[in-house]
Amino acid sequence: MENTGLVVPGFAVAQALASGRERDGTDFSELSQVLHFSSQHLEKIDSLMRRLGVSRRTIINMAIKYAVEVAHEVNPDALLAVKGFPRQVGNNAIRHEITADVRSLIEMHDIGKYCNQFAIFGLNKLHAKLARKPALRRNPIKASLTR
Repeated sequence: MENTGLVVPGFAVAQALASGRERDGTDFSELSQVLHFSSQHLEKIDSLMRRLGVSRRTIINMAIKYAVEVAHEVNPDALLAVKGFPRQVGNNAIRHEITADVRSLIEMHDIGKYCNQFAIFGLNKLHAKLARKPALRRNPIKASLTR
């Protein structure tokens, strides 16, 4: 088969990713982790997904970041000693892809083995904070014009 110089976009992206991994040594399997949630926590994730219109991945990453932020404000020297920090996780396993910024935060605070607990703690805090707010209107601009 003759090489016409045409590059299939999907193939080009795959090649670029593969060569990038070879150069910088990034192991993308480390960014994926199995987290365990109870049925109640899964319902909270679904609720936040519907309310905010974002993916499960985004909700969980936001929860981890928020948990670290809250715990750091309360007790920067002992993140795990914060009131309400969960000691147990649920039995529903979810494979979760942690974003690079969240991975960096986890490594900076050396909390890798507690990632699941931080996800649950942040999820509980976010859900409590957002569950009390009234639902967003479908078209806030139109609603403000009719007042």
